[in-house]
Amino acid sequence: MELYLRSANASDKKKIFEWANEAESRRNSFQQKPIAWEEHETWYDKVLVSEDTYLFVGMDFMKPVGTVRIHKIGDGVGEISYSVDADCRNQGIGKKLLLLLEKELIKENQKHPDNPVLKLVAKVKKENIASCHVFEHLGYHLQESSAVLCYEKDLPSSLKEWKQSRDKVFASKSRQANFEILRCLAMMMILVLHYLSKGGLLEQTLGQDHGLNNVFRWTLEAFCLASVNVYVLISGYFLIDRKFQLSRFVRLWCEVLFYSVGIVIVCIAAQMVDVRDLLNLHELLFYFCPVVNGHYWFATAYLLFLLF
Repeated sequence: MELYLRSANASDKKKIFEWANEAESRRNSFQQKPIAWEEHETWYDKVLVSEDTYLFVGMDFMKPVGTVRIHKIGDGVGEISYSVDADCRNQGIGKKLLLLLEKELIKENQKHPDNPVLKLVAKVKKENIASCHVFEHLGYHLQESSAVLCYEKDLPSSLKEWKQSRDKVFASKSRQANFEILRCLAMMMILVLHYLSKGGLLEQTLGQDHGLNNVFRWTLEAFCLASVNVYVLISGYFLIDRKFQLSRFVRLWCEVLFYSVGIVIVCIAAQMVDVRDLLNLHELLFYFCPVVNGHYWFATAYLLFLLF
C-alpha cells in the first residue's frame, strides 16, 4: 500500500503530541525540553484553524506513520517540519512524506493562486545527519553552514514537473530486476518441490529405480532445494541495514496467527475439518500457536532470523 497524506484533525492531537515528545524528536528539535500537554493543546488548536499552516498525517493504509507541516512565513515562502514514527524510521518514509507535501501544496496553489507557496525552507540542526540527507536527496540546496543548516527548494510549478522530480529522486530506488527474477525463479522452484513431493513423483528412490525419468525427478528435486536458501539470502540482503524492531516481529507473528486461525475457520465452514478435533490439545496448539510449533515452518525460521 502506498503512503498518502490526509489533513490532521482533532483526533490526531494525542498522537502528534507523542511524536513530538519522542526522545529522538526532542534531541533533534531546537527546543529540547519536553512539551507540556497544555502547551501542545493550545498550539494544536491554533494550527487546525490557521490559514497559514498546513498540517498533514502520513498514512500507510490505516496506520499513521508520521506528520509533516508547512507554515507560510511570507513572500511565497513556507517553512517545513516533519516527524516519523519511531517504529517506521530508516524506511525512506521521511522522503515520501515531504514529496507528498509538495504535491498537496501544488494543488493548494492551484486552488488559491493569490497566496501561493513557491519556495520551501527547512532548518535543521547540524548534528541531525539523517534529516540533512533527506533534504539533500530531495534536491534542497544548503544556504547556510553553521550550527543551524538552512535548506531551500523551489516548489515544482505543476504536477507534471513534480512527478518528474519524484521519479528522479527514486530512480536509484527503482525495482531491481535481477532480484525480482531471482525471487520468481525461487518461487517456481518451491512449486516444483511441492509438485514432486505432493504429487507422488518421488515414491521410488534412486536405488530402486535407475530409469532416466526417476533420475531426472530426483536431480530436479536436489536443484530446487536451494529455493528456500535463496529467499533467506534475498531477505538478508534487504534487511542488513535495518534495526531490529519488536513491532515488526509482533506484527508478523500476528499475521501468521491470523491466517492459521482464518484457514481453519474456513475449513470448518466447508466441513473439511471437524470442529470436535479442536478439543484435542495437540490440534488446538497446531492451529492457534503456529509459530512456536512450526506449523508454518518458514515463518518460524524467519522470526528466529529476525531475533538473531
